Amino acid sequence: MIVTALAACGPAQSARDADADAGRDAAAADAGGDAAADAGGDAADASGGADGPAGFFIAGDIDGQTWLATYNITPVTNNFLFEVATVEPSPPSREWQFNFTLPADPYPHTLDCVGNYIEFHELGFDPERRFVSRTATSTCAVTFVEPTVPGRIEGTFTANLTLRGTTMDYPVTNGRFRLPRAP
Repeated sequence: MIVTALAACGPAQSARDADADAGRDAAAADAGGDAAADAGGDAADASGGADGPAGFFIAGDIDGQTWLATYNITPVTNNFLFEVATVEPSPPSREWQFNFTLPADPYPHTLDCVGNYIEFHELGFDPERRFVSRTATSTCAVTFVEPTVPGRIEGTFTANLTLRGTTMDYPVTNGRFRLPRAP
């Protein structure tokens, strides 16, 4: 009689790595839903990612791909949102950049990119690409919604970004964000 068994290859996954994987999976799944209906997103907050605040992200589709940035997110201070959230934990990386003066209540509140901007950069890659909103043909708008949990900034965004060095514009769709607010 011959008995065979499947064996696992590689080192066992640590509980911390499993928690980080669960947090990234929850954030990725959460990035596809509606920002106003994120009350269930607290599960992602509990498990956490490997770097940066758990459950926080900027996500959007550009050039045929969804880019979910969950790394290097810092709490927003005062009434000014300047965030550089990266897709990968360290360079080379792709990053979303937001620069907005925050609106006062009531929600929802939509701001156009006049004096504000959204950018998406692919840094350290060959070729490097920068999609920018500060050109004659580009546009962007951010809608801030009432946070589902205090201490957060949440909303959606759309944009038509120009690939720097060209005249080609790229639409950004399914843009969402959840960011921490400093106490």
